[in-house]
Parts: sequence; structure tokens; C-alpha cells
Amino acid sequence: MSLRIVCLLALVLACGCRQSSDLKKISFTSADGLEVTADLYSTGNQSDPIILLFHQSASSRGEYRQIAPVLQRLGFNCLAVDLRWGKQDFWEKIPNETAQRFGSDKVVDNYEDTDEFRREEVWPRMMASVQDMEASLDWANHAGFKGKTLLWGSSFSAMLQFKLAAEHPARVDGMISFSPGEYNDSDTTMLHNWATQLSQPALVIAGSDTSEYIMTKAVNEALVNEKSMHHQVRKGKHGSSILLDSEENWTPVRQFLHQFKNYEAEDYLGFARAAEVWLDSNAVKDENKWYWSDALDEPDKVTTSYSDGVAGKVAWYLDLFKATNGQVYLDKAMLAGEYLMENLPQKTDSLKGKFWAFSPYGNVGGSGFALTELYKRTGKEQYKEAALSIVEMLEHFADNKQDTISWDLGNDVLGGLSGTGLFLLYTAEQLGSDKAKSMAVQAGETLITRAIKEGDRWSWKRGQNSKYVLPNFSHGPAGIGYFMASLYEATAEDRFLEAALNAVNYLNSIANKREGAYLVPYGFPDPGWRRAYDIGWAHGPAGVARLFIKLHQITGEVSWLERAEACYSGILKSNPLGKPSEGFGSDKFTIDQRFGLAGVAAFYQEMYGYTQDSKYLESAVETLDHILSKSVDQDGLSWPMERFGFMANAGKQTTFSGYFYGTTGFGSILLNQYNLMKGKPLGARFVDSPFH
Repeated sequence: MSLRIVCLLALVLACGCRQSSDLKKISFTSADGLEVTADLYSTGNQSDPIILLFHQSASSRGEYRQIAPVLQRLGFNCLAVDLRWGKQDFWEKIPNETAQRFGSDKVVDNYEDTDEFRREEVWPRMMASVQDMEASLDWANHAGFKGKTLLWGSSFSAMLQFKLAAEHPARVDGMISFSPGEYNDSDTTMLHNWATQLSQPALVIAGSDTSEYIMTKAVNEALVNEKSMHHQVRKGKHGSSILLDSEENWTPVRQFLHQFKNYEAEDYLGFARAAEVWLDSNAVKDENKWYWSDALDEPDKVTTSYSDGVAGKVAWYLDLFKATNGQVYLDKAMLAGEYLMENLPQKTDSLKGKFWAFSPYGNVGGSGFALTELYKRTGKEQYKEAALSIVEMLEHFADNKQDTISWDLGNDVLGGLSGTGLFLLYTAEQLGSDKAKSMAVQAGETLITRAIKEGDRWSWKRGQNSKYVLPNFSHGPAGIGYFMASLYEATAEDRFLEAALNAVNYLNSIANKREGAYLVPYGFPDPGWRRAYDIGWAHGPAGVARLFIKLHQITGEVSWLERAEACYSGILKSNPLGKPSEGFGSDKFTIDQRFGLAGVAAFYQEMYGYTQDSKYLESAVETLDHILSKSVDQDGLSWPMERFGFMANAGKQTTFSGYFYGTTGFGSILLNQYNLMKGKPLGARFVDSPFH
């Protein structure tokens, strides 16, 4: 076995996947009475999915002696079958016992003789192999395997598996097909016809040669299931043995397989720990402090922010410690905390006017949150003092000339008064700071004066100098209304509840509430934005629902919970994991926390924790499987992605380390899935969340 495959196995085991059992040779009978030999690789759990592994031409079940153990450790039962067309595999030299019984081993030796020989002797044996494939499907069912069933083909069997799957749509859940092609010269449309009948998702993989790409691309284009994938490797020629040529060739396989696996709680903890392995391997370990670059392609850019920088990592390590009681994670949180302590803003710094400067997601409020959580976990006074110094910093930079209090012209949660106010309310609650509470109240008063008031419908621009109203959570009335409701909860002053309800009135006036959904347009006045719906925390129902949950907590009125559930329905309406439905744009949804599916998964998790309704847990699992399919396991789990259009180097692929777009954020939802499934408390509640 190659060193790279050994390393892959080590990582899989580190991720908490199940241990394997030794293979077991079995046999069963084909439809015409032929005895078929196979190797069973069991996970020890018949509820796990099973993959039926079929070899390439002239080969044997030995083709999978190095491949099946990897799949087994990923949590898949495997059955490697000797089909009647074969002789011996080229890697382990395992004889094909089924072929010996059928007499195909002698025919293989004369395969290249003549076209007539292939037509009369070879192809009948190849086509008869479908009986052996069907018999393996029957055996898996009769043997009591209850998980999903996948077919895996290599070269000639990659072609025939399409026939089997098309004829048994209720018994086959998906396929992986290495180098399928129209190999029968007598019928060059046979595979195409089967492929067009296939309803299940399929992964089609081509070798590095151009001819392989052209051949397999034609197959992929005939597929109708939108979850199907096509991939060409950079190294490797043909069939399943491509996986033995390069570790990177496993990536699309793992990505595709995630959708079929029913992970247990410990699996999610394993994935979260693997994300931490990546963070550990990419940390700058400078004496008694740790820090990280925000992204791999900008190694010199280091921020203390919660969204992208070190503060988010502190909270992440504290959550890992809380879930596992592993002292090493608390130690790493404190090492990152030391970096924050050394880089706290000073009153001499030029912070005025910097977007996100005072946001809870930014460098000032983010540091304050992380240090407060460190104090709560360790009881060390230096962290409390440092966190309270952030309140002093905010007081120092407050501008009282035109507003009751403000720091800049921003109004929103992400970068303006609402976010700063939520941080101040958090600090007042957690550290007993009357000054923080007073400033939060002043921020609310300023927002009331800044509101665009149309009767009992109130809205706000993102900032006072902005041209746009972006009404969802991160930049608009949904988030500002949430802050107002939180102020009412903290002060019992009716003016703040009135402001929150007036924000809801505005949202109701523009929301799409058809078919039980609740969807707020992206923004105004751009005509295109009025018709566009998003789904995530920033601009979609995953964020808007927070306002309704907060109002449900305050009032106890079930109608608010029903509206949050309508937000969930709005997300489902979008077809979040596939091609977006009409009205949601043409591009597939991203996977990040800010705009994309990680934020949606977090919403599902939070709603399950709040309601115990299993539909939310099921949606979370489905979304997490999709997100895991996008991961890369090099030095631990990480998630490469393209930079967004508003970023420097837009469109360039990189790997982020932080909460919004990177490993910290993905690790947090994986860890919370473990917590939910184990009945443990979720991680630390951030300042803009009403949950737990």
C-alpha cells in the first residue's frame, strides 16, 4: 500500500470513523446457477451503506484489496465481486474464482484474436456478468444490509452498472463509475440509452488522457440527476486503479459518498477535531501566543476579528474544550487569547470610520467577546479586565455631536450601531457593566431617530450615507429590529419593543409569504435586488428568523415561532443543495457561514435545539453532508473556496481560517452537530443569536 494511502487511512481514523474488520470470502449463486465468489469488508454495522465493487476487464476482486479498506474505514460496507468475465487482477494477483468456474480465464488470454472472436466469445461473457452483479445486489438484501446501496464499476463493469441501476431504481441509491464508455462495437449507443434512464446520482471519473475525458463526458451529459458529478484526474489512466495512482484522486469520491452516509455523533466530533488539526498545522506559534493569517494566500494579513481572525479561533477552542473537556483545547484558547491581549486597540489608534471597527464581528468587539468567554471559562481576572477595557475604548471613541451616541454612520448588525449595541448588551449581562448597558440604550435611541418612518413601518439604510436598504439580518431592519427587541428584553422600555414591531411591519410589507414561506428580498432600490432572494444568515431567512425567535421569547406568542418556521420553509423552497429554484439566482449557493449553507445548517441546528422538531435535525444532517463533501483532508480538514467579488483578488481560490468563510466556522457547525446528537449544550452563544 502506498505511503499516501496509509496517510489517508490515518487521517480517516483520526476523524473518528469506525474501525474495520478483516475481509471475509463468501459466495452466492447467480441466476443461471453459477457460483460467484466475493470479498466482504464489513464495518460491523449492517445499517451502514454498502458498496458493490465490480472490477475491470480481465481482472478480479483483488482490484479492491487496497481500495476497499479505505471505504470501509469511511463507514461503508463493501462487497468486492469476482465477475465471470475476468482472470486475475494486476495489482495483488488474486485469481478470479468465478471466471475459473465459467471458463473465462482461458478466453481472456485470446481476447485480442479477432473481431469475430470478441463478438462471439468475449461479449457474451461480458454481458452475462450482469447476472453476477444482480446476484450481488440480491445477496446484500438477503444478508440483512439495511443502509443505502451503491454500485461501483471499473471500465467494462462501469458500463454494465448503468444497466443494473436503470433496471433497479428502487434498490440502487447511487453509483461511482470509473472510465465508463461505449465499449461494445456492435452497439455504440447502449451505454447512452441506459444512462438516460438513470434516476440516481452518479459520479463519473475519467483518467488523465483526453480520450478518457471525451468518452466519459458523453456519459455524464446523458445523466439527469442534478447531484451527479463528472471528474477528470490529473494522474492515473483507467478504471478504479486511478485511486492507487494519487491520493488526490480520492477527493471527488469522498465528496460524492458523503451524501449516502449516516454519520453518528462521534463521527461529527471526529470531523471537528480534523478541522482543528488543520488550524493547529497552520498556526503561527510565537513563544507564548498563537495566531493565524486570515487566509492562506495572504500570509501577512492577521486580524483579531471574530469574523476572520484570532477572536473567532479563541471561541472555537473554548467550544472544543466545553464539548470534550480536553485541556489541550483550553490551552490553545489561552495561547490565542494572549495574542488578543497584546493587540488590543489603544485610545491613540485611528479607528474612526473604519468599517466593522466596533462591530462584534470586528477587531474591537470580537476581541471583547473572546476575552469575556475566556474569563468565564478560566476565572482569570486579566481576561475580564481586558474585556472591560473594550467598553472604555468604545466610550472613548463615541461621537455625541449629532446622535445620542454613535461611532460612525453605520446602522446595521454587521458593522454599525446595532452590532455594537448587541455587544454592549452582552458585556452588560456577562460582566455586569452598567456603562455598557447605558451605551447600548443610547445606541437604540440614536437608531430610533435615524429610522425611515412610514407610519408604523420603520426601515433603516445600512448606513446614513448609504444609497441602499438591505432589509435582511446583517444590514437592515431584520437585524436592527432584533437589537431593539433585545434592548426591550434588557430594559423593559416599551419604545424599544415598538421599534422592533415597526421593523417587523416593514418586513411584512415587502416579504414573499406565499405557500407558507417567509422570504425578504435582497434589497432596494436596485430593481434586480427586489426579485432576488437569498437563504443565509446575512441576506436570507436563516438570519431573519432570529428576530422572530427573540419576539417569541419575549412575548410567548406562538405566531412568532410559526413565522420562524416559515423562514425554514422559505429555505426549502430555494432547493438549497441543488440548482436554485426560480427567484433565487442562477448560481448554486455557497457553503460559508455568512451567506451560504453553513449559516443555514447552523439555523437548522438552532431550531432543532429550540423546538426538538426532528425535521430540523434531518435538514442539518443533509446540509452538513453536502458541506463535508466540499472538504479537503490535507493536514486536517479544510474548505477551499473562491474569494467573493467584494474581496481583494476576487475569484481567486484560497482557504480561509476564520469563522465567516473558513475552517473555524465549518468546525463549529460540525462540533454543534455532535453536541446536539449527544444531548450536550451547544457552543457559546454569540451576541446576535437568540438561541440557547
